[in-house]
Amino acid sequence: MTPNDKSVIFGITGGSGSGKSYVSDIFRKNGFFIIDADKIGHQIIMPGKKAYFELIEHFGKKILTENGEIDRGTLGKIVFSDNNELKFLNSVTHPRICAEIYGQAGEKGGIVGADGALLIESGLKCRPIIAVIADKNVRAERIMRRDGISRESAESRINSQKDAAFYRSRCDYIIENNSAGSEGDIEDKIKKIIYELRENYGKK
Repeated sequence: MTPNDKSVIFGITGGSGSGKSYVSDIFRKNGFFIIDADKIGHQIIMPGKKAYFELIEHFGKKILTENGEIDRGTLGKIVFSDNNELKFLNSVTHPRICAEIYGQAGEKGGIVGADGALLIESGLKCRPIIAVIADKNVRAERIMRRDGISRESAESRINSQKDAAFYRSRCDYIIENNSAGSEGDIEDKIKKIIYELRENYGKK
């Protein structure tokens, strides 16, 4: 499935702990419909879904909780320590996530944002792409607080993802989100991006 001519999809991406959700919330406050790719990722592996059965067939029942749902923590430990397993997981989930994003964007119409850590790697057709980046140590601290995991697990997750250079070379806008005192600068930059989005794509 591909985008249709009723909508323009721009991307918000960056590694875990970079602060994508914070940036997405600013866009929402400014009236934009933002699709959460991670939320879709949760939904497509729920019991009964095709991806659910494909993952169990590959990884075994060890990835299940007592109530039969996929334990994302257990699955994460496996894939973030083995690149081949991560590639398999992405091969199952990425096409389905992209299809759902295209569907939601088509229904909404206009300028729509998609927030996800792996938008570039997934092959999602979106432009422009906004990358949110932060230092590894800052990201690790955020992940530890957010997910209640050890530093080792947080760093393993970060090391399995792309670095800042990857985003700088592929994205149209870069937002650095390292310190709590940078909110004003970030909002100013987003306002400029919003202006350019509306100028370049508002008439589509």
